[in-house]
Amino acid sequence: LADAVRQRNAPIKLCGSLLDVEELDLSPQTNLDSLLRPGDAILLSNDLVSNGSLNTLNVLHNALEDDDQAAILAALERSDSLLTVCGISPNTTELDLCRHASPTSRSGWTRPDRLDWEGSTNDAKLLAGEAALNRSLNTLTVTEGAILPIGALRRNELTELNLRGKRLRCQDAIILGAELMSNVSLSTLDLSDNKLGDRSVFTLAQKQYDPSGISALAAALVLNKSLDMLDVCGNNLTGKDAEQLAEAVLRHDSLKIFNKIAMQDMLDDKLTELNLSLDFGSDIGLIGALVLSQLLVFNTSVKTVNLRGNKIGPEGAKALAAALTPNKWGHFNGSLSTLNLRGKNLHILGLSTP
Repeated sequence: LADAVRQRNAPIKLCGSLLDVEELDLSPQTNLDSLLRPGDAILLSNDLVSNGSLNTLNVLHNALEDDDQAAILAALERSDSLLTVCGISPNTTELDLCRHASPTSRSGWTRPDRLDWEGSTNDAKLLAGEAALNRSLNTLTVTEGAILPIGALRRNELTELNLRGKRLRCQDAIILGAELMSNVSLSTLDLSDNKLGDRSVFTLAQKQYDPSGISALAAALVLNKSLDMLDVCGNNLTGKDAEQLAEAVLRHDSLKIFNKIAMQDMLDDKLTELNLSLDFGSDIGLIGALVLSQLLVFNTSVKTVNLRGNKIGPEGAKALAAALTPNKWGHFNGSLSTLNLRGKNLHILGLSTP
């Protein structure tokens, strides 16, 4: 219907007189009471483009599908009058949407900003899209206190960014991923000891875990060419999340170090020993084991790998075992003689190398 209307010379209002105001708040009071149903945002976006009076719109907390979000953000970009779809005040430079503990609040929480933030991935995607268009916004805080320097990233002012232990979650990864896609200055990014693998993060539209944060980081790595060090240790990345990000890491052209694994040195056969013992603060996790296993397949120099104390899990152990046995193309690691997994070496695991 929206496509048919756009093909007409004269615009048709699909939402009646709903948008004939300067400010409109369509955010529901609770996450369980979405005002916009699937498809509503697409109809709404049609009127937003031709509307000349509305400048402030808030559609946060609605159960919007990806198509709905894309339509709303496209309307924001094309509209001459609309300034925000997240209710952000014009010329805002610092936006804090994090809920902070307050002993005086009846609920135990108080929000420092006028925006009501519940932290769904739906809202994070909208904020990421709006932040890309909002040239005045310099910092954005969307979870428990991590200030994301989106303005400095957009202006390519940073070469290093340390966000270790900032309790980052999926929502933060969505924001960061969007900014990293076009950044050309950042070479070092530390996201270790956060909550990027937190399975409690959900999408309002489907009421289930949403892997959008990891997907956003993986997509960013496809386009980003400046990073040479990335650390996501200690984020409890499992299953498809770990597999997706590991694949993106292995395809990246410039990454030299990932989760403290010297990738480039391994590719160049410059190492004989790789010490990633937890004693040195490295917990490469399942994702590190997946990356390491692929590097080992073609490495001919490493003889000792120490992963003592690392939480690589059964899937990580299987991946490492696969690197030591011929794959369907006949490739395998033939140089490794010692593999330390929590004090267990190869012969205890029932593995051997030629």
